[in-house]
Amino acid sequence: MNTRMSFQSEQFISRLDQLISTLMSIADVPGLTIAVVKDASVVWERGFGVKSTVLKGPVDADTIFEAASLSKPVFAYAALKLCSRGLLDLDTPLAHYYPAPYTEFGFDPNEPRLKLVTMRQVLSHSAGFGNWLEGEIGQINFTPGERFLYAGEGYIYLQRVIEHLTREPLATYMAKQVLEPLGMRSSSYTWLERYASEIAHGHGYRNIDVGDRWSQAFAAFSLYTTVRDYATFLIEMMRTDQGDAYWLGADELNTMITPQIKINDQLSWGLGWGLEETTQGRYFWHWGDLGDYTGFVLGSRARREGLVILTNGEMGLSICERIMQEVIGGEHPCFSGFLEKEYDILSVNL
Repeated sequence: MNTRMSFQSEQFISRLDQLISTLMSIADVPGLTIAVVKDASVVWERGFGVKSTVLKGPVDADTIFEAASLSKPVFAYAALKLCSRGLLDLDTPLAHYYPAPYTEFGFDPNEPRLKLVTMRQVLSHSAGFGNWLEGEIGQINFTPGERFLYAGEGYIYLQRVIEHLTREPLATYMAKQVLEPLGMRSSSYTWLERYASEIAHGHGYRNIDVGDRWSQAFAAFSLYTTVRDYATFLIEMMRTDQGDAYWLGADELNTMITPQIKINDQLSWGLGWGLEETTQGRYFWHWGDLGDYTGFVLGSRARREGLVILTNGEMGLSICERIMQEVIGGEHPCFSGFLEKEYDILSVNL
């Protein structure tokens, strides 16, 4: 399918509209918003459904969603900015920068392998941390750098290091160094009162009425954002020039999507992003899942294309693969080789 030409076709857009609406109905997803990027520009964005099954306000490109783990790539970008300033090094153990005992999530401060963990390992999920107390509590689960294990806890450790170095809460640092310079004006790692009228209400097994009002930032999951803002970040990942002082250089952006740890022949992890090798080349990707907020992002620097999908339903991820196939085309092992196996996400297809 030539999607570059298809987006000039009213017939294609009409078919895509119908497909998304049908998938949402099958999966019981109340609201969804999508942005499609071609040639490093947003060529189509649309909101579907409602913010709340009770209040019924329509979803649009300015609706606020919880990004969940889509917070991680944005944080990785911010962490690499500190490397460009010489304040952090990818391969220096983080204990060098953060001498205080680290005891969050029940970690034993005397765990010797904790002193070996580096920023590269945290951002590539190869540091040995578990994912919210999976594995042994208070221990690194294997020698850092030995293998891949997805782990949100490591991101919190790196967050504490960055807060120590910058002497700022993470939400302040992210706003000043990433969100504001990139023009992501509706995004924040903590709750803002103006979100009350704009947020999509999560629908799922946790049955949260208006989402989690995070008063403290968490690098791994607390980003609030819109599809329009996150598409801005996706396009930033495609930039090929050095940019100005507030942006990462092209070499650093390339490093983010360079394999750091191998998962299998088709999948690896970069710095903040999952990576897949396809017949169309390498794509970077990530998902978000906080139970009643789910989303998915995929992009290619070489092809300068991608998409952002945010939903307020716990089954949102089950329809993302089919939408991606319609918009991007091709086979994408990020679903068949990772999400469907590791997270029991069963795709809804038509």
